[in-house]
Amino acid sequence: MRNNLPVTQRERTFPAEERLISTTDLNSKISYCNDAFVEISGFTREELIGQPHNLVRHPDMPPAVFGHMWDTIKQGKPWMGIVKNRSKNGDFYWVSAYVTPVYENGRISGYESVRSLPTEAQKRRAEALYARLRAGKPPVPKLEYWTYDVVRSWPLIAASLLILAAHWVVSGWPLMAFIVLTLFVLGSYQLYRTRQLIRRTLADHPKAFTSGLVALTYSDNRGAQALLDMAMISEEARLQTALTRLEDAGENVKKRATQSAELSQSSAQMLDQQRAETDQSATAINQMAATIQEVAHNVQNTSHAAEEADRLAREGRDLAVGSLDSMRQMAKAVNDIGQAVNELANSTQSIGSVADVITSIAEQRQSAGAQRGHRGCARRGAGPWFRGSGR
Repeated sequence: MRNNLPVTQRERTFPAEERLISTTDLNSKISYCNDAFVEISGFTREELIGQPHNLVRHPDMPPAVFGHMWDTIKQGKPWMGIVKNRSKNGDFYWVSAYVTPVYENGRISGYESVRSLPTEAQKRRAEALYARLRAGKPPVPKLEYWTYDVVRSWPLIAASLLILAAHWVVSGWPLMAFIVLTLFVLGSYQLYRTRQLIRRTLADHPKAFTSGLVALTYSDNRGAQALLDMAMISEEARLQTALTRLEDAGENVKKRATQSAELSQSSAQMLDQQRAETDQSATAINQMAATIQEVAHNVQNTSHAAEEADRLAREGRDLAVGSLDSMRQMAKAVNDIGQAVNELANSTQSIGSVADVITSIAEQRQSAGAQRGHRGCARRGAGPWFRGSGR
């Protein structure tokens, strides 16, 4: 058995109307616990979920009690008992636990425990019983076990003794012995009938939990009367457990409804935001469409411009080719002109030489003519020369 240490002598408690609820799987691993159980255990919910339920077991609890519990619930029956649990910090708290199997598809899938606050008398009886069990002693002392019915029947015994005393005074010992024997037989028969009636009543209610061991913590009676007390207490606990489950389920439904409402509100806000974003997207799409149309128009214009540019480029290329040919022809013409100019220059130079010759010849002829005129004037006088000069 798990021994959770350390422990303190400080007792923790919780409100009488509160219920501590936990659920485990078939391996006693915690699968669910309510807020009240989490709070008094001292652990966080994350520390509890998935852990063995003996995480909260107190070392003062005898193994025989939990052995009796497991033997009972594995048979598909409920179990009830006063249990001392340990908090995380070592403090202890008492609970009156009602444990039932949880069924799924007709088979046991786990166990659920609903715990309430026990009375001081129940805690006192449980403390005494568990101390005897830890010491290896029987649950009930032998003397108490054999004398319980006699002690509980003391009013009848006292009345019988008074009657016997009166008859002894009147009739003596024989009659007194007969009366004593008769009263003993009648008393034993009545006790037997009472026990049989109780056991038959319990047999007619198989769902009622009865255990002579556990009854010692819930009742000061012994025997069949204690079993009857235990059955009545367990039936009340079963009804309370059913109501607690409904209440807990209602709280869970309420929480989920609240969460759903918050989620719906959040979804509505998200839808409004999404609608606004959709409107913005639609506006952006319209603007984008207009931009695309404009771009398409620009692209079309650009395409036309590109085609025109291509045409002009082709024409320019043709013109460039033609210009190149023209420039080549021009260069050739210029070259030809240059040659012609050179030839002209040569010819001009030749002409200049000829002109010089001609000029020289002319000067020579003029000089010769002047000499001939002077010679004629000299022969005819100066008159005619001056007349010719006067014209």
